[in-house]
Amino acid sequence: MASVDTRQRLIEAAAQLVHSRGYNAVGVKHVCEAADANKGSFYHFFDSKEALMAAVLAERREKIRAVREALPRTARAIEQLPMMYDAAALGILTQYQESGHVQGCPIGSVGAEIATQSEAIRQAVCEALDEMTAAVEQLAERAVEEGDLDRGTDTEALAQRLLAYVQGATLLAKSKNDPTVMQELKNGYLQLLGLDPNHPQRQRST
Repeated sequence: MASVDTRQRLIEAAAQLVHSRGYNAVGVKHVCEAADANKGSFYHFFDSKEALMAAVLAERREKIRAVREALPRTARAIEQLPMMYDAAALGILTQYQESGHVQGCPIGSVGAEIATQSEAIRQAVCEALDEMTAAVEQLAERAVEEGDLDRGTDTEALAQRLLAYVQGATLLAKSKNDPTVMQELKNGYLQLLGLDPNHPQRQRST
């Protein structure tokens, strides 16, 4: 149990440090100090900082799955899609309340920083984003089946646009260090879904 706890502490410490400082600014020593672990323990679990970062990204994917699974089962897909945006906005607000800074999307931030430096990390980021896109696409497909999106909707392209919109909104909130940016930009997300921002449960009139 102790060894499992040490591994988890290393992952959590790395996640927090990398999210707040950036990958390149955080070394193994920093992670070990924050996790109250020695380097021997670190290298028992991870071959390198890259391997640790892959574990951090894997855990982040688990948290995203948990958010998705927590969506109300009785809600229609067209209602769940805006809820996913709201969950991202809440995460940004929580970051700001806890640290005084908007730190952005952990996956997107790592990808933007080091995707060109590490093929292993680039691949891990790509897989995480692909999984997020697939989850949104599944909801879009359900929305088509439930009659809330047109039958001719390209659900894959729509999912990519929605994810890109969330990532862009998150980046703007981070650059301005202002969590309210997410709410200010929500209407654009709703419009991508063909929803009336004033009445999100209703389709826009054409």
